[in-house]
Amino acid sequence: MLNRQRALLAFISSVQSSGHRGLTRAQLTKFAFLFREAVGASSGLTYEFVPYKYGPFSFALYRELDGLVAQGLVCETGDSRAVLSISSTGRYQACAEADKIPRTAWRVVREVTGQSG
Repeated sequence: MLNRQRALLAFISSVQSSGHRGLTRAQLTKFAFLFREAVGASSGLTYEFVPYKYGPFSFALYRELDGLVAQGLVCETGDSRAVLSISSTGRYQACAEADKIPRTAWRVVREVTGQSG
């Protein structure tokens, strides 16, 4: 698993741990963009973004997110504003992979998603 995929799981997990059902693809994309701005593009944890209708967009992020859904690590429910959430398998994987994300990156994930700690 790529570090940036670990970061995606961390974002979704962080939002869910605060009591929310999950987040939309647009919300995840915006979190990932803010994360990139905070940790820097050369960290190996981020995606490339292009300007789009509703803000930044990353083709690679969507492709890798589709892969996480196909692997059963992330669940996507609904149609037009589908909600992304961590599956039980994904939660286990996120915990197992958590130590591979630098502490500073975890701090930024919590800041970007509005979590304390």
